[in-house]
Amino acid sequence: AVVSTQSTGAQIMKNVADNIQSVAHQILECFHCNQLSFSPDIFKLCAAKDVFSSLNDDDQILLLELYIHLPDVSPTEFAALGQVVRIASVQHKFHSVLQSLYHQDRVSVSDYISILLTQANRDDDESAVDFKLVQQFTEILMDGFRILPAQVRGSLFHLTLSPIVDRLYSGLSDFSLTAYLLLLSGLGRLSGESLSTVTAAPSTITKLCKIVCSLIFNKDSLSDWGRDIVLLATRLSFEQINIFMWICNSLESKPVDVLYWYLKLCLTLPITDNKKKRSGVLKIYNFLAGKVSEQQNLELKYRLSIHYDD
Repeated sequence: AVVSTQSTGAQIMKNVADNIQSVAHQILECFHCNQLSFSPDIFKLCAAKDVFSSLNDDDQILLLELYIHLPDVSPTEFAALGQVVRIASVQHKFHSVLQSLYHQDRVSVSDYISILLTQANRDDDESAVDFKLVQQFTEILMDGFRILPAQVRGSLFHLTLSPIVDRLYSGLSDFSLTAYLLLLSGLGRLSGESLSTVTAAPSTITKLCKIVCSLIFNKDSLSDWGRDIVLLATRLSFEQINIFMWICNSLESKPVDVLYWYLKLCLTLPITDNKKKRSGVLKIYNFLAGKVSEQQNLELKYRLSIHYDD
């Protein structure tokens, strides 16, 4: 009897979902063909996050196009739709509409940035994340940031660091974790800024350093997070001198084998003329001397010679 009741309940819920999707489709079609006067209240029933996620791709695109007709746009409600967008064509439509709303002054700069950041947050946590797909997705987000005025772009890293770090610290799906790390790296390059110029609270920078270190230096990092995320965290740590110096100042707490792997990877990245970065590289190299095999030491020495003449 229990099984029968559960089965009946599941069937009822499926029927409800199918009916909602069908009704929403009919309403959207009527709006689109001018067979029904546009009604914000009726439209918002179709734009509810749960309903929107159940619609097919064409209906999602149609709904987003109709968003322009709303007299008042709720940034929070619009951002919620972005969180459930999965298909590239719908993603592009979402961003096209968002940019239109921004250019029409119907979404403020702060709300525009907030919506873009919120888009990176994904509730689902699939066992295998397609890294190329996340890169593609993040590049669409970065395109959204690039249309901002130059003076705003120059402040992007400052504006986004704290909210991104807070989200990273709260625990995320692998998809979101990868997207936020890519965003941090991309926004730093886009605005030409780094942690060393950020006036954020020291606690924010400390949090980010701890997050990045946990992604790189835990013994099980590669199996827990996957190679792509660990490599991404490593690159971010080397890009941002504050994170790199945090690592250099806590070498004793790092596993030697992981630290060797970390330095080996860092030596494939541009060191630039940053004196702190160069001295940090040498500090790790000297720390590892005598702790790694002779062959490993020779490999590091060779890689160092590519960057240093002396």
